[in-house]
Amino acid sequence: MPSTKQHPFRVIGLLPRRAQGLLVANAVNSFGAGLVMPFLLVYFRDIRGLDIRIGPAAIAVTGLFSFGSGLVWGHLLDKLSYRLVMPTVMVIAAVGTGLYAIADRPWIALAVSAVYGLGMGGVGTVTKTMFATVVPKEHRTLTFGLEFTLFNAFVGLGVLVGGLVAAGTLGSYQLLYLGDGLSFLIVAAAFVVLLPKTAEKQDHPAEADAPKASYRSVLRIPALTLALAGMLLCATVSLSQFQSALPGYVTLNDSVTPRGISVAFIANVVVIVLAQFLLMPRLTGMRRSTLISVSGVLSAASWVCVFFAGLTSGTAALVTLIAGVAIFSVAEVIVIPIVATLINGLVTDEVRGRTNALFSFVISGGMILGPLITTGLLEVDHGRVLIVVLAVGSLLVPLAGLRLRRSLSDEHDRPEAEAATEAETDGELAAATA
Repeated sequence: MPSTKQHPFRVIGLLPRRAQGLLVANAVNSFGAGLVMPFLLVYFRDIRGLDIRIGPAAIAVTGLFSFGSGLVWGHLLDKLSYRLVMPTVMVIAAVGTGLYAIADRPWIALAVSAVYGLGMGGVGTVTKTMFATVVPKEHRTLTFGLEFTLFNAFVGLGVLVGGLVAAGTLGSYQLLYLGDGLSFLIVAAAFVVLLPKTAEKQDHPAEADAPKASYRSVLRIPALTLALAGMLLCATVSLSQFQSALPGYVTLNDSVTPRGISVAFIANVVVIVLAQFLLMPRLTGMRRSTLISVSGVLSAASWVCVFFAGLTSGTAALVTLIAGVAIFSVAEVIVIPIVATLINGLVTDEVRGRTNALFSFVISGGMILGPLITTGLLEVDHGRVLIVVLAVGSLLVPLAGLRLRRSLSDEHDRPEAEAATEAETDGELAAATA
């Protein structure tokens, strides 16, 4: 049987040129996001002289508008041309982040945050729909993995460059926000140039008696609903907690210094890149439901490491924390591309925008629920109860994976293995008839 292992570099060469170009454009956009990611609170307080509460309020407004607009963008993607909606999303996000450069009053800062959130609500949906449209089905898993890996790597690079550019002057920060805006405009231009005019609804033409496209029709697919529920659980007890529970717990217990936490965050990016290129090609033949279950087990193991890191200090705590972060990173690089690929394989192009909007919606929901759980439990028994709750919650993910396995056909659960079997059969038939 031909190997189902596909090295990412080889897959990049097999992708259509437009998909390669879109990957590059998305990497540029990720770099732009990194330029400004850590600096909004500092910019408003130290550079603009605004009240210290304006920064958190602006972030909250962005999150609110992003969360509220996401499902609308998904609906519009299914109703209108991709080549119209996708660039529009990026232009709105570009205007929002670019206007931060002139946000010198509280009301302007909050208004700009609303515009930025309106655009950001569609960015994840647009990106997933774009790759599902232009990338062959057999390469979607590794493509989504590459997109996720490039995002993390270039965000990290952007943060480093942003730290060098931000010299404590108004002009330097304005340059960063304008640079982020430019990165969104580059992606918008890439959409106009690279998206095929026939991108919409080309894989599965709608049948005359097909049910009306809606969010309700998407959620009536049992396997898709289970996959989204599993993703919501992962986002709540794992993804969102990387920036809330993890640093909060080790800081509360004086186990790891802020510099040590920064080292752990760098380790996260490094492991994500290594896992994508060294591990994911070896997993393409496994059942997707199994991989989702494995991600939950790994997440629980990472919280065990974090728990013990909080019981020690110094080098021992830092090493244990980095081990936990490394395990978490592997779980992260498995679950996000796998679920994104799975749900896109379960639907037709008529509801692909809505499907990816739901994917972004549940992740955003988890990013809201997770910090709320941390807020309520962080000070209970020095955060130990919180970490135990997160570990137990992670172990619920394998239960969702087992339920999902019973709902999926082999075509959707092991598509790469099925493709390899078909290739072997075709080869035997060709040899027999030669």
